[in-house]
Amino acid sequence: MLKNLFSPMRIGKMEVSNRLVVPAMVMNFCNNDGTATEKYIAYHEAKAKGGWGLIITGDSRGFLGCGMMIKLRVIPNCPSECINMAAR
Repeated sequence: MLKNLFSPMRIGKMEVSNRLVVPAMVMNFCNNDGTATEKYIAYHEAKAKGGWGLIITGDSRGFLGCGMMIKLRVIPNCPSECINMAAR
């Protein structure tokens, strides 16, 4: 059963290095404006360095004042260095 765990596989045109998957999880690591924090990026970076084959990013939320929540968001005019930082 475990003989294929560390072997590569394809999902459509993408090759995944192994069959270890981190599922989407809510991470409460975003700034008040909805952008990703260094903590959020470091969390995913640690998973990637740890050898996971596929990492599915999930929801992330921040809190404003008296428990008001805001969600992680994509900023349409985000400069390329912002996108590269999140994708590294």
